[in-house]
Amino acid sequence: MIIYEVNITINEIVYNEYIEWLNVHIKKMLKYDGFIKVEKYEHLNKGLTKNIIIHYYISSYNKLDNYLKINSKKMRKDGTDLFKNNIIIKRRILKNIK
Repeated sequence: MIIYEVNITINEIVYNEYIEWLNVHIKKMLKYDGFIKVEKYEHLNKGLTKNIIIHYYISSYNKLDNYLKINSKKMRKDGTDLFKNNIIIKRRILKNIK
């Protein structure tokens, strides 16, 4: 199992609008081959920004790699076009170790 983690810093001005968009975006993401489930977290900080952490659970690295090569550019562009400088996104890939 692979976790594709997306850390999003959101300007409070667009927070509600972004969350509405994000919920639709997540539903689209879960339609990709290998994407099993998602967990959303809010980082409890105080300030002019909000932080959301998304964990997409994916069945294998190959499935994630396929998504990254073929679909990620368009999926990322949709959000950045709408929210421009009001969001900062960082991503990382995690693997469970035993």
